Amino acid sequence: MSAEVFQINESEWSLLPDMNHSHHGHVALTLAGCIYAIGGFESELVEYFDPDKSTWTSVSAMAHK
Repeated sequence: MSAEVFQINESEWSLLPDMNHSHHGHVALTLAGCIYAIGGFESELVEYFDPDKSTWTSVSAMAHK
């Protein structure tokens, strides 16, 4: 479950540590310096990457309606 991030200053992609869960068709955003991977097809899972710790952390799943 790999992830990459685009480093704007270097104009290149960097590989991040493996995510805890597989995401497909998800939304990604940045908030407070972290990268969030939210949902996806048949998934309410949410996790975020903390660049200071270089780790992915799972958080509460989204409510599904």
